[in-house]
Amino acid sequence: MCNGEVIQDDLFSIMLLARKHAYFFSCGISHMFRQIEIHPHQRHFQKILWKKGLNEPVQIFKLKTLTYGTTPTYYLSTRVLKQLSLDERENILKAADIVLHDVYLDDILIGCSSLNELESLKTELTQLFKSAGMSLHKWCFSHSTNDFPDLHFDQSSEESITKTLGVLWNSSSDTFCVKASPSTNHVFTKRDVLSQIARFLNPLGLLGPIICKAKFFMQQLWLLKLEWHEKLLVPVAAEWASFV
Repeated sequence: MCNGEVIQDDLFSIMLLARKHAYFFSCGISHMFRQIEIHPHQRHFQKILWKKGLNEPVQIFKLKTLTYGTTPTYYLSTRVLKQLSLDERENILKAADIVLHDVYLDDILIGCSSLNELESLKTELTQLFKSAGMSLHKWCFSHSTNDFPDLHFDQSSEESITKTLGVLWNSSSDTFCVKASPSTNHVFTKRDVLSQIARFLNPLGLLGPIICKAKFFMQQLWLLKLEWHEKLLVPVAAEWASFV
């Protein structure tokens, strides 16, 4: 199974384009993968074995919809969105353009210059995805919805933070956040250090200086020729504890 090409714009560009407008909102495509059927001739690539109990016979199932975790999942899902945009351009032009340029995986982040335009885009997007049997959810507005009750958003950004591939974006304060889960261990090993480094998600590149420092520390452990399970020496362990 092949990966397929990259179709959507990069995450950094999408976020910057939305933030240049006076108003912006985000939403997500509900259960996107489950709404996309695989062609019957290709379903034999998605077979699974299943048995209900130890002595029960093994059953073979073919998964009919796009399955998370397979190699071409992201390409196929974004290719379906592109085709939806091409098919509906004559009917819903603005929403079709948004699908081409302002969607990253199943997240939509779009800005506009007026509240009237915002409400219009919200309606068009809903119609566009409804035509494909999909629905949108988790609507988040960049301003307090208490000030704009007629917009009918699910929740304000004061109550919810948009998350896209590990990047948390508070649209109300216009800040990017990273949720860290530092180790609570008091005794560190080389395995612990590598595990902590692997938890960093950095799609925007904003964490580069921090991750580089951690990787330099990992290089130091290799030079010390420590085993994976071996406890770090006191001065080295103290340096890592300070970083954490």
